[in-house]
Amino acid sequence: MSKRMAIEGVLSDKPMQAKSLIFMRYVTVWLLRIATETGYTPSQTIKLPLPSTPPQAFDYLPEYVL
Repeated sequence: MSKRMAIEGVLSDKPMQAKSLIFMRYVTVWLLRIATETGYTPSQTIKLPLPSTPPQAFDYLPEYVL
């Protein structure tokens, strides 16, 4: 019961949800900039396929980020 109440409390906190989504957007844009090796912005289209060898920067990222 306490887990349910905690989850409901977190999910009903709209300012915290907004901050989480903004953070996830920043992380996504950052990862796309590393993957494409460009100054990617959300208004741009990514050219596919990506290079077959990943950028060296990916070697230094922890697995949970990817």
